[in-house]
Amino acid sequence: MAEPITLLNDDLFNQLQTDPFVLLHTIAADGGSPTSSAISWIYAVDHSTLRFAIEALEDVPFKLVCFDIEIGEIRDAMFYGARLSTQPEYEKTYDKRAADKLDGQVFAAMKKA
Repeated sequence: MAEPITLLNDDLFNQLQTDPFVLLHTIAADGGSPTSSAISWIYAVDHSTLRFAIEALEDVPFKLVCFDIEIGEIRDAMFYGARLSTQPEYEKTYDKRAADKLDGQVFAAMKKA
């Protein structure tokens, strides 16, 4: 069996520096049900650490929590014989200036953390 990959390659590292789209999967503490969330406030601190910010409480904007996680293993989650041929794209549907300002504030705070 191949050695597990535990570091981001340069391509993934660079993709995680500017406006990425990431799916965060968690398991609820009460009941163990899975949850998936799309997040964009994330970046690679280095090739082995990701930092992301999420709302501290559901439906309470601007109270954020910042997490650093060490990469334990990188896995290819695509089904056999498939690969993503383009990066996922998304469009912010609210005031672009306000979104850019908020993103700038959040990323500035994350970089200081």
